[in-house]
Amino acid sequence: MSQLSYAQLEVHREAIRRHCYRMTGSYYEAEDLVQETMLRAWRGLATLRDQAAPGSWLFRIATNLCLSWLRRKGRRQMPPELGPAAGSAAPGPRADELDWVTPYPTDLGPEAAVLADENIRLAFVVALQRLPARQRAVLLLREVLGWSALQTAQSLDTTVASVNSALQRARLTLRQADLAPLDSQPEPEVLNRYVSAWKNLDVEGLVALLSQDSTMVMPPYREWYRGPEEIRGLMTWAWARPGRGRGVSHMNPLGLNGQCGFAHFLDGRPHTLQVLDIRQELVRSIVLFHQPELFETFHQALRSD
Repeated sequence: MSQLSYAQLEVHREAIRRHCYRMTGSYYEAEDLVQETMLRAWRGLATLRDQAAPGSWLFRIATNLCLSWLRRKGRRQMPPELGPAAGSAAPGPRADELDWVTPYPTDLGPEAAVLADENIRLAFVVALQRLPARQRAVLLLREVLGWSALQTAQSLDTTVASVNSALQRARLTLRQADLAPLDSQPEPEVLNRYVSAWKNLDVEGLVALLSQDSTMVMPPYREWYRGPEEIRGLMTWAWARPGRGRGVSHMNPLGLNGQCGFAHFLDGRPHTLQVLDIRQELVRSIVLFHQPELFETFHQALRSD
């Protein structure tokens, strides 16, 4: 049998990148890890025994690279893990020193478009970060990739009993996360009203779209807000404070984590990347990434006009 070519490995790149992202919670780290995975696979291609299953081999390499990375770096987080909702308090200083979960672009090429997105959803990725690293790996291999307990045990150099135990504990932790299904195709009216509220600094227009259990988080700020009243107070403060200005807003639609997202520019400058959870035509969650450096990751899809 002829040896696989590098091109035959490359077809798995996007799936491996998504796996590394789910493991680490960081698009940047996923990029580095997929590069290292492909390099190691290329160097070891001659040792691959089952030429018909390069994908499984790549996932095994990637998973173990991620586990090594997590032993050195630890896990990423989001504001709700740091304390209770802020109530009426305004945000404090930025906490750039913390490692935050980052968004994942889902319109970066034709191969990305054909992959299912439900397992790249932001709330799922955030929930995964609460799991110990090996539990995270077991859950992803078993329930996202559909591997058998034996295949997972061999990949992680452990026993089937250990895999089954880790999977049970991981499932228990994830049951505590809010992972109810989202609207697959929100009504355009909802998105249009959301964009209009931001462009017109319309607090009441934004609040009218929120569910009663809605949340707003704003990495890298520690504070987060729960419910329409807390969010109303925050946005009234944010949109009325001196220096905020009545600048020109542009809200560019953007695929983030397989969800509705926007790139918000204020007076032509990057302001926030926004990821929405929409259920039954109400906005359940708004994540505002106040990290302009993230815009470099999505430069292919972003413009301020």
